[in-house]
Parts: sequence; structure tokens; C-alpha cells
Amino acid sequence: MERHNICVTGAGGGIGSAIVRRLLREGYSVIGLDLHRGDVPDHPAYTFLETDITRPESVRAAFSQVCTLTDRLTALINTAGIVYMGSLIEEDAEYMQRILDVNIAGMARVVRIFFTLVEAGHGRIINFSSEYGRFCSIPFHGFYTASKHAVECYTDSLRREAGPLGVSVSCIRPGAVDTGMTHGTVPAFEQICSTTTHYARAYQRLLPLMTGATAHPLSPDRIADTVFRAVTGKHPKRYYNIGQDIRMKLLSCLPAPVIDFIFRLFI
Repeated sequence: MERHNICVTGAGGGIGSAIVRRLLREGYSVIGLDLHRGDVPDHPAYTFLETDITRPESVRAAFSQVCTLTDRLTALINTAGIVYMGSLIEEDAEYMQRILDVNIAGMARVVRIFFTLVEAGHGRIINFSSEYGRFCSIPFHGFYTASKHAVECYTDSLRREAGPLGVSVSCIRPGAVDTGMTHGTVPAFEQICSTTTHYARAYQRLLPLMTGATAHPLSPDRIADTVFRAVTGKHPKRYYNIGQDIRMKLLSCLPAPVIDFIFRLFI
């Protein structure tokens, strides 16, 4: 029986490595792309390729290596991503450039270069967004939120272009997940509190909201279960919402003037 091949970006991260391990248990051959291998153990069906998705030559080199292993992919799963927090007024614009380079331009680069393999396999593309990809923008989270809203727009357009070619496209929107990225959020927020020149009080008021959102994070294995359903389901969903913050859901339902008023009270 032919072994199905799946490529995962961000394979060394907490979510990516959980997905890789789940797919290996299910009998798939997996190719992981990342700067670091992470905690995925050696496995005869796993190939790790050190790849920087922000560099076209690195992605093309990975593609060439993948082509020596297979001529088609069952799925391309884009989990690679980073987070920055801080004021859009106070922090350097290079933060925005960097987060867009990884979270959206890197994703688009991998899809563009690897698409022929996915098309040959009549496969699926699964892009990771976030709960912030659909919720309202909140103060001091603008870098990350802007990148995830971009992922949503990109994924919608990609789905409408790739669908007629036999490739389905899904978007995963998880809430807080138990990874190093999530655990680093509160310390990063506290660091910003100590350096801000405009928003010391605002940061302190928003800190409980931040700590509450990350107090009960999802297990990466639960995310991997959702991704597995997106890979194997007969009719994959356009969007998979999992573990999202009910407070942010409710807030995002309000009219923009009301949301502005609420955050003005904090600031």
C-alpha cells in the first residue's frame, strides 16, 4: 500500500511536533520543515529538513530535497508562526516586518513553491491562523492580530483558487495552546510594562485579561487531533475553531464604537 506523505512547517514547535507525532502514529510519512528539530524522536518515516521559510532559497532547497523523496503530497500543514506584543506607537516597525515575514509571507512562499506536489496528490492545505484571526483587534496585540487577519484573507483567497484544481484548503483557529509561545506571553507583557512611556497603567489593567486567557491552554495533542480530522475527513471544513476565549467572542460581537469605548476605559 502506498504511504501518504505530509509536509509540516514549524515542525519543531509545540503544535508542529504534536502534529508530526500524531501523523507518524497513524502511519504517514512526514517531512518536517523548521529551523530546529524540536522534540520529535527519530523515526524511519520522518524526515527533518532545516528550513528558514523567510528565505526563498531555503524553501526552494527544501522543495528539491522533498522531490527526491516523493512526487506528491497528501497534505501541506503550515503551523510556523511567531508572536510579538507591544504598542504600535512605541515598538519598532521592524517587529511588524518580522512577524509578517514569518506568519504570512513565509506561509505564502511555502504554498507557492510546494503547490505542484499538493496538486499532484489531490491533497489538502491546512493553514494555522488563531482565534485572533477572527476576533476584534485589541490594544498591544496589533502585530500578531494583523498577521493572523492576513492569514485569514490569504487562506480564503487560496481556497477559492485551489478548489477548482482539486486542492482543498482549511484554516485552523486555536485559542491559547500549551506551548513555549503561550508561556512566554505573560513575561513578555510584564517586560513591556517596565519599558513603556505611555501605557504603564493600561498594561497593568490589561494584564489580568492576558493571564486569564492563557490560564487554561489547550493541549497540543488536542490541536493535533483536530488537524488529523482536517487531513482525513471526507469533507474537510473551511474553518476549525477550537478552544477560543468566550470573552473575546462576546467582545467581538459588539459594534466598533462600543469596543473602542471599553478599551478607552482601560487606557
